[in-house]
Amino acid sequence: MGSLTDMAYGLGNALGFPDSTAAYTGGMILSAAILIMVVMAMSSLMGRSRNGEAGMIATAGVTVTTMGMLFVIGWMPFVFLIVSVIFVGVMVATKVRDGLT
Repeated sequence: MGSLTDMAYGLGNALGFPDSTAAYTGGMILSAAILIMVVMAMSSLMGRSRNGEAGMIATAGVTVTTMGMLFVIGWMPFVFLIVSVIFVGVMVATKVRDGLT
């Protein structure tokens, strides 16, 4: 249990999940905890220094980057990364459309 990828299995196993789903469940719990910390930190920092749209786009960019890092570690499934990139793209496209009209 020395590497980061084994940490998710250890957490899932310690919480009593079966061996077949321990790594997946532990990875999702760890990913959610890290993402909550990153989003809360970015929201508090960007809420004071920028207007709403710029703060939202900066927070979304940092969140997607963090999700990519969690995918590389092996804690987050690739599907969640793709879905979040699509949502961020839709948000940015909506802001661009509103700015052009």
